[in-house]
Amino acid sequence: GSRGQQRFAVLWLKVCEHAYLERQTGYPPVLLLDDILSELDEEHRQEVWSLLKSGQSILTTTEPSLAAELRQTYDQVKVVNLS
Repeated sequence: GSRGQQRFAVLWLKVCEHAYLERQTGYPPVLLLDDILSELDEEHRQEVWSLLKSGQSILTTTEPSLAAELRQTYDQVKVVNLS
């Protein structure tokens, strides 16, 4: 598969792991996504956005436009810029 397809496959493994841990512990774990959006098309990015609604998430990106989009999409977003 392409790099985007590989990233999306890994994302769904993480989603399954997240659901399993929540079932086992009764608490939603923090979802850590390291630059998952960089090679996804818009349709798959929207699926990632929907995942962010289900608890706490930490998302890294190298694209400032994605950080701005997050701010506009979600009320409770903390964006940290590292330089």
